[in-house]
Amino acid sequence: VCDAATLAALRRELSRLGKLAQRARDDAAEAVRQREREAAAAELRGAGIALPPEARDTAGGPPGAAGPGAVHTGLVHTGVGRGYIREVDLSHWAMRWLGQRLRGLTHKQGGCTVVLTAMAEAQSEIHASLKLKDGRRALFYDMSLTCNWKGTVAPPSAGHSMKGVIRMYNIGQETRYNPGGDKETSYMYELGFPQEHFGSTAGWAETVKTEAAELYHAIAAVIA
Repeated sequence: VCDAATLAALRRELSRLGKLAQRARDDAAEAVRQREREAAAAELRGAGIALPPEARDTAGGPPGAAGPGAVHTGLVHTGVGRGYIREVDLSHWAMRWLGQRLRGLTHKQGGCTVVLTAMAEAQSEIHASLKLKDGRRALFYDMSLTCNWKGTVAPPSAGHSMKGVIRMYNIGQETRYNPGGDKETSYMYELGFPQEHFGSTAGWAETVKTEAAELYHAIAAVIA
């Protein structure tokens, strides 16, 4: 016969073992999900993103002019025989398009405003291509973007402003916007600040640094 103290100790041990077993099951399930995510990423890396078949892109046309999902590059795709693969380099077009869409992107929170002033093309790398075969199209892309930003805290008369950079990388057809996700399948980012604001700094500057991180979500929305 066990006394009350022994029974309590046994219950605690059973509870501890139950939690360990549940954690092991959760870890095993997450490992399976991770393998599935990586397998899906590998498939997209090799196959690209399938697009609706179109005979012609429409430069500057209204949305939907070339059908849902059309890529408006101004390029005409003709003379591609069956069984042959034609690859169209969209890197320059993508750099220009993203630069236009990202410039002026703004995040506001309370009295803090952070504006993306420009994409630094010299520090950014964009590789994008469209492959066509037998009327089928697939989009391939790989990007690392560096953008300049400026953050201010009201009132403007106080002169509380800061400039910095944000770098987004690991952007490709096989990765996704997934805050907090793993580096194999998710967009990643880094923030850069002036040296005098490294580490702990003035309250207004900490506010700017915190809000500047929100540009990750705004940039991802444009890419997606």
